Amino acid sequence: MAVDMNVEELLIMGDSDLIIRQAQDEWETRDIKLIPYKQHMEDLRKWFKFVEFRTPDLNLLKYVDAQEAGKIMDEVHSGECGSHMNRYVLAKKILWASYY
Repeated sequence: MAVDMNVEELLIMGDSDLIIRQAQDEWETRDIKLIPYKQHMEDLRKWFKFVEFRTPDLNLLKYVDAQEAGKIMDEVHSGECGSHMNRYVLAKKILWASYY
């Protein structure tokens, strides 16, 4: 779609740090199932002048001390905050609980 619209600059947001770092060539792609996708992404990149990959900054625990961080992680992983969820939703729940 972006290629068809002649987009020159592309910002790609993702919640998988692994995939983003592999796309940026910071980490090697070892999973044989992911190699064709990475190659396809590299082929698509050639259509753009600038491509940036980003993950949301979810380093929320840097604003609390070690004891409070441990308490937050225990509560979150014990199920008190609901079922296990992706890290974006998890970060929002931590913010909503005023742990920042």
